[in-house]
Amino acid sequence: MKRWFAFLALMASVLLASRADAKPDAIQIHTEAWEAYTERDGSGFAWDVIRAVYKPAGIEVDKTYVPYSRAVHNVVNGEADAWIGSYAGENSDALYPEWHYDADEIEALYLTGRVSTWGGRETLDGARVGWMRGYAYDKYLDVPVTETILNERERVVDLLERGTLRFWLDAEYEIDHIVDDLTAQRRAKLARGHVMTHELYLGFADTERGAALRRVWDERFPELLRQGRIAEIYDKWNIAFWPFEQPRDP
Repeated sequence: MKRWFAFLALMASVLLASRADAKPDAIQIHTEAWEAYTERDGSGFAWDVIRAVYKPAGIEVDKTYVPYSRAVHNVVNGEADAWIGSYAGENSDALYPEWHYDADEIEALYLTGRVSTWGGRETLDGARVGWMRGYAYDKYLDVPVTETILNERERVVDLLERGTLRFWLDAEYEIDHIVDDLTAQRRAKLARGHVMTHELYLGFADTERGAALRRVWDERFPELLRQGRIAEIYDKWNIAFWPFEQPRDP
């Protein structure tokens, strides 16, 4: 009888180990559609990085496009495996890998006539500051602000000009897009200042699938970094910023 129980225990441990080592054949990613980053046609910097990690491992990349806050919600609720562009520890109900793949340069956009001098994030102290829903910049600011949360960026400059907002916080490339769409006259009234830099991660679902996919990411990403494959993708998309200790040229 003891030998029978020992056999059952051995078989159970083998099954558990095999389940832990099991690798899904696809990763279901929910994300916002960002220009040159996560385009709806499957092109973009982030898609290239993710495919480089998963496709050679036999894992297909399935894409669903939703607003950022919805992507986070879907992953946390087990409706998807991962979302793109999370800060480390941004959501306590998600799993985070060891390796980031990019970093956000967060800037403040403001009217020069209302802010005399930019002195870093302390300049935001007590001001009315806006950002996109789901971005949760308040977790990372060490000064008190009055938050205004928006669902879209089209009205940002109007709100700054009317005084409804004093500052708008966003990733550098998003502010580039906002400013590029303005007339030269409106653009001349605006200034921008660096607020903070944050490494970007995939946020994984806290499930067996999520844990397995995170394992694949942390096994393959540093090897691709050492081989120079990640640098090739950065070069392809003309991204000068290099957020890794590993030298860009292996």
